[in-house]
Amino acid sequence: MDQAREVAEWLLSLADNVAGHRRSVRAMEEGLREFPDGYRLPADSGYGCWICGGGQRESRELWFDRTGVKCEPCYMMFRKRALPLSVATDRDSWYDEWDLVNKIGWSKQQVRSMAAAGELVPRTVKGTGFRIFLCKENPSLPSPRQDML
Repeated sequence: MDQAREVAEWLLSLADNVAGHRRSVRAMEEGLREFPDGYRLPADSGYGCWICGGGQRESRELWFDRTGVKCEPCYMMFRKRALPLSVATDRDSWYDEWDLVNKIGWSKQQVRSMAAAGELVPRTVKGTGFRIFLCKENPSLPSPRQDML
């Protein structure tokens, strides 16, 4: 019975956290009515960039728009059109270096040497070193959806 109670309490806590997160996201989305092109979030907002994961740990301000939360370097890459919108809207359209190492099983050195040899085409987020490998620019990469099966 104690184990069932613990599980029930854990589930209630999880539901509470999910509901709190949803309220927070809904409030951010409400801000888009006033600022349709997006607006800054403080570094202490508790969020990280939905692209590179950065922002919070570096105490950078974040940007929120209709495609989600971005750190300043990722936001600027979108503004300069150095990253296609699909990076923000379709996570299955690209890999990052972590994905290539942990999902595909390549070593970091292998990824770096393939990029240096031109076998992989990275897009590097300036100021972070974060590298994105678009599937359409790197046809030798497996589809992320296939990778997850």
